[in-house]
Amino acid sequence: MEISLSDSNNILRAVIEGTTDAIFIKDIQGKYVFVNSATAKILGKPIEEIIGKDDTELFNLETARKIMEIDRRIMSIGQSETVEEVIPINNKTQIYLATKNVCRNSQGEIIGLIGISRDITERKRSEEKLQLYAYYDPITGLPNRTLFMKLLAETIKLKNNNRDSLFAVLFLSLDRFQRVKFSLGHHLADRLMIAATERIETALQNHHFLLFNADLESSLIFENQSLQEATLDRNSTFNNAECKKSIVAQVGLDELAILLTNLSESNDATYLAEQIYQALSYPFDLDGQEVFMSTSIGIAFSDVGYEQPDDYLRAADTAMHQIKQLSKSRYAVFEPTWQTQAVERLQLETDLRRAIERQEFHVYYQPIISIKTDKLIGFEALVRWHHPNKGWVSPVEFIPVAEETGLISLIDRYVLREACRQMVIWEQQFPHKFPLTISVNLSAAQLAQLGLIERIDQILKETGIKREHLKIEITESSLTGNHASEIAMLQQLKNLGIQLSIDDFGTGYSSLARLHQLPIDTLKIDRSFVNQMGSDSESLEIIRTIISLAHILEMDVIAEGVETSEQLLQLQALECEYSQGFLFSRPVDRQTAERLISACSSLASEYPNN
Repeated sequence: MEISLSDSNNILRAVIEGTTDAIFIKDIQGKYVFVNSATAKILGKPIEEIIGKDDTELFNLETARKIMEIDRRIMSIGQSETVEEVIPINNKTQIYLATKNVCRNSQGEIIGLIGISRDITERKRSEEKLQLYAYYDPITGLPNRTLFMKLLAETIKLKNNNRDSLFAVLFLSLDRFQRVKFSLGHHLADRLMIAATERIETALQNHHFLLFNADLESSLIFENQSLQEATLDRNSTFNNAECKKSIVAQVGLDELAILLTNLSESNDATYLAEQIYQALSYPFDLDGQEVFMSTSIGIAFSDVGYEQPDDYLRAADTAMHQIKQLSKSRYAVFEPTWQTQAVERLQLETDLRRAIERQEFHVYYQPIISIKTDKLIGFEALVRWHHPNKGWVSPVEFIPVAEETGLISLIDRYVLREACRQMVIWEQQFPHKFPLTISVNLSAAQLAQLGLIERIDQILKETGIKREHLKIEITESSLTGNHASEIAMLQQLKNLGIQLSIDDFGTGYSSLARLHQLPIDTLKIDRSFVNQMGSDSESLEIIRTIISLAHILEMDVIAEGVETSEQLLQLQALECEYSQGFLFSRPVDRQTAERLISACSSLASEYPNN
């Protein structure tokens, strides 16, 4: 038994001395009565210099005080406890996870304390970095969306305690950032983002706003104080109590948010938005490449009365998108009615998707008339939507949504297929009335898609329409200015055997000088010029110029929006070939169009203002 006990003691001693964990025993006065080699190594002292000493003789007073408080608490309650201890040794701070328990004599009396400490410094640093990466953008070092929302939530609480305080949330979209990324690469795009945020920070500093930025070397800011207090305390550059406070965060790939607190008036925020806009309008130099950027800024003030941080960020985002739609302002202040409109628009988008699935769209046909003979020469196919609850929805309302969401491509294909199919039926019903043409619009989104030519060709084959009876209308604004690719695309359409028309001519980007390069058969004069031709000599001259040039280039001309006999007479005098508008007929359904084809030889005289 003595040999067995000796062997066990040797094994225990080997384990204690072989471990890298610090193992120690203290007496009731807190003096060390045993330490292993790992403890001596950590403290940087021989074992004999540690035995008999307490923590005040080994550590600084602040560290010793904290350790001794923990030890006294454990010995007073008589239970084990695991704690984290920060130990500065030799100008180096280490973090240990210590498990401590009391030692008792044979009578059960507490006579001391035994502890095992493990160095967790690297683990804590890794956790801290993960924590920081969870709250900060790794490229710019700015707070990310998660941290921004936490800070905003704290600000809302402070606002509730002080109803007179004012704060604002700014939402910035960095326009053209995506184009820079795709053109110059991710590396230069990252540099552009950093440079842009630096200019924003400079604008805040120049106008005495206390600025917060991340310091990846610092310890966690969330342990003993609120996020708002910690965030504002960490910056020591601006100590003026009257100084306004701001937080810049990256909340998206090319989107930033700014929280402005302690505002004296709303003009503070709008003035700062103007300064940020100006700061970002100057060119950026990226390795010799000059790059321009602009921004759209939405502002939401605390007086809208929201309780959730998501609501404020959404409100500022809504205001920012309002600017993009108007394309007039540099910044906009959120109005609650915009949120209602945004919800309605979202519902419209949902209904639009269901309308495609449920086939709620109908093709209507507006007659095109020969000005010289007053005879019907064809139709323009137009889409109409009959909502099951709302009834007829105006194209002005749903077409922009369809274009923005990409649903317009599906609608275009439906209209093209239906119009071609209907023309084949009409030619069989009224062979003596043909040739007639059907004009179908193609959106800019459709033109930009791969496989367009193949899809159109497939529809032509499926429906069996005579290709010379189809005319594809391309809105002038859909021509981007990339001459070579546009000419190639239009020529491929032309090679299908169909005719081409430019719609709304005079309002887009195509120049008269390069018009002769495009394989176009027809120009359609925009209705805005036709409506003003009686009272505006400039509009009349524009129409005269378009008609003259079209004839020189062997193109024919259709005038849209003809509503009065005076307009028709003026167009006739200018030798415009064709017209369409309410003077002759509104867009009509298939059955009415069939009656028009069958019954009238002169639509202008027999169906006025239909």
